[in-house]
Amino acid sequence: MKVAWLIWIKDHQVSGLGEFGIEVTEEPNGTGKVRFSIPGIRESMMYWQTAIDKSSNDKGISLSHESLVTIRVSAVRFAADKISDVWERLWAIRGTMCDDVQPNRQTQMSLSAAAEIIEKKFNLENWNEELGLYSSAVVSTDHKFYFQSGWTGSMMVTLPLALNCVEPRTRQRAIQNVRTFLTQAVIPSSKLFHGRLAADLKKWTHDYTFDARPGTEHFQRLTLVRRQVDCLYFLLRQLSLFRIALGFCAPESWTIVLREACDALVSTWKRCGQLGFFLDAETGDVAIGNSASASLFPAALVHAAELFDDPGYWNLSLTVAEKLHQTFIDDLGLTCGGPGDALMCADSESAYYLLESLVCIAEKGKSAGLSQHVIKLWVEKARQVAALFATWVVSYDFRFPPESVFGKTEMKTNGTVWANVQNKHSSVGVCTNSGSALLRLFRLTEDERYLTLLSDITSALAQFVSREDRLLYSFDGYANPSGWVNERVNLSDWDPPGPGGIIHESSWCEVTILLSALEIPGIYVDSTNSVVYCLDVVQVTSSSFRRHDGMCTIECSILNPSKFPALVRIMIESREQRRLPLEDGYFLRLEKVSIPAGGEITLHRALPVSNTNS
Repeated sequence: MKVAWLIWIKDHQVSGLGEFGIEVTEEPNGTGKVRFSIPGIRESMMYWQTAIDKSSNDKGISLSHESLVTIRVSAVRFAADKISDVWERLWAIRGTMCDDVQPNRQTQMSLSAAAEIIEKKFNLENWNEELGLYSSAVVSTDHKFYFQSGWTGSMMVTLPLALNCVEPRTRQRAIQNVRTFLTQAVIPSSKLFHGRLAADLKKWTHDYTFDARPGTEHFQRLTLVRRQVDCLYFLLRQLSLFRIALGFCAPESWTIVLREACDALVSTWKRCGQLGFFLDAETGDVAIGNSASASLFPAALVHAAELFDDPGYWNLSLTVAEKLHQTFIDDLGLTCGGPGDALMCADSESAYYLLESLVCIAEKGKSAGLSQHVIKLWVEKARQVAALFATWVVSYDFRFPPESVFGKTEMKTNGTVWANVQNKHSSVGVCTNSGSALLRLFRLTEDERYLTLLSDITSALAQFVSREDRLLYSFDGYANPSGWVNERVNLSDWDPPGPGGIIHESSWCEVTILLSALEIPGIYVDSTNSVVYCLDVVQVTSSSFRRHDGMCTIECSILNPSKFPALVRIMIESREQRRLPLEDGYFLRLEKVSIPAGGEITLHRALPVSNTNS
């Protein structure tokens, strides 16, 4: 039996003597030490913008011999046969580790209001009429990052822009963006997708062709696996949902392109036994291997099996998911390869996408002929990965310096997500996804922790949108225009903005907010257990559930504490309904209610006890 320890500081991050320091050392014999200090001092060097060559400017303090310094520390010793036991135990104490301060929800804006502002920004600043696509980022002088397929949002953002738009032209542009990509961005030799537009915006090219430094020639043909898988997964979904929601039947040529891209990745898997981290974009061969960059591939295969009516893709999804789970969860205890700029650093992005794949398999298992026992095994794998992912989600509200932009605007950090260990900051949501797998895992398990975690994440998103009545300024004095969201939720001094500071940049977080506004209900009602969950800025001030003559009468008072109108999706389900698979596009069928700024409404619904789903 192996023994594990969880050790943490019970106080907030700052005391009257400065910020706490934690130092962990591991000895060759397997023993280790955890040292706590106040103030925390990096004695010689400090981590600075992904390097450790900057001299530390930390300063100590002087104490008299009568001084008393108290650091409250908790420790738990427990049996752990595997690393997932540690994640599960950590989840059990999540949110209670710092017991002097409880996190508060932001009350600035709803997801619907944030999405409307971001949509306007995408039409104003990201749409390129000549190219027929939305750019990945707003770049005034440097077009190296103008369009990046997958990962940071391109070919993902077209889903919410088409299905949850305010302006009709947005939908038309989103579909045109898909058309442009599928007809122009395919690499003829491999059938994979190009990673970028060239800096002159005149031709499609590979991920790293902009890097012309000496010695980088071998990078020129690389493509990030995650880019390919993201594009495949989201485009497969879009072809299905455009037909269901919009009545738009994609040309057969689009379906052929997606099937060829899928088959190209399948071929690589069968040849190499993995998809690795980077592929040769021209041949599809694994160039750099052994990462979890393909974590979303099993989910893409599940959607491919449905769209192409080919069970071979389903069968392979099980094989790929099993190997990814065995390699990175059971054996390694971390996932890596999600971001393309963090080498093999551990990251939350690949962890979340592995969760998405496992949940997707568990949901489709019954219709695919899996036994209930086997489905439970897949659900258990998903639970393990969810516990790992939860370790990346901030569970308290950081105290920003009062003079920082986040200090002045009273930003809340509970529910923000660290992307990877290279970037020493948290971020605005999951990169790049709504987090809907947590909702669906709740439905599979009846474990409300998944809804609580999702609520933390989604309710935090909208506050970080720069808007006309409250522009957010970068550390060097530039105003981020309305609709911009910078990815930095800086909890450290690892780069120039420092704690609570941002840079002048538009980022992938805007896509995450758009996806969340589409796919996540603002309110989830569990009619069986008479519980209401808020997954947006709105608050339920009172609720009642009355059952009589086979009917369930639900009454909820819903408050919008923000100064913007909120359009909220309502999802009402019983336990019996949660036993049914949740088909993709469920969010399109949910009732939407409008709540004025600062207003309160009463929701009254009378539904059959056996059929309480709106």
